[in-house]
Amino acid sequence: MSEQALEADKTRSLPIAEGQGWRAAVVVCAAGPGDRPFEEQHAWTSVAAVLDGVFTYRSHRGRALMTPGSLLLGEVGTCFQCGHEHAAGDRCVAFHFAPDLVDETLSGLAGLRAQGFATSSLPPLERLLPLSSRARILAHSRDPLEAEVLALDMARAAFAVDGELASRAPTTREEAKAAQAVRII
Repeated sequence: MSEQALEADKTRSLPIAEGQGWRAAVVVCAAGPGDRPFEEQHAWTSVAAVLDGVFTYRSHRGRALMTPGSLLLGEVGTCFQCGHEHAAGDRCVAFHFAPDLVDETLSGLAGLRAQGFATSSLPPLERLLPLSSRARILAHSRDPLEAEVLALDMARAAFAVDGELASRAPTTREEAKAAQAVRII
């Protein structure tokens, strides 16, 4: 999942809409356990709602297991890798934000850090699930007006919730069990 250097034979980015300082796209990846992750870089700040699949996301903030309902958090200019050690394929709705829009969003939310995200992802929290549901609907409807509203709602929620979670990183065994449970479900 990247806004640059998409591996053409494994990843497709299907634009939904864009406006001043933001854009939204459905990103579909067909990579699997036999595919080697490659380094990419976020051109803009990214918040992506995982709709389907299981994959790992690695950045300078650490490694996160991405499952349906979780949010990927990417900072402008940072390098990352996505891997599919546990299963093939995923689908996300990715929202990308220009630095000026991020600054504007943060200025409207008191007490938030301007240094970027504290974590690389947010798990499927009950309070974020309505946004994930809206992203799933947007992936099918491709409504530009809803895309703009949801992009801004997603940015506000991601910045507001980020940093609240002070949990430890899961062990490799816990991650494998979670991935297996998601595949079974």
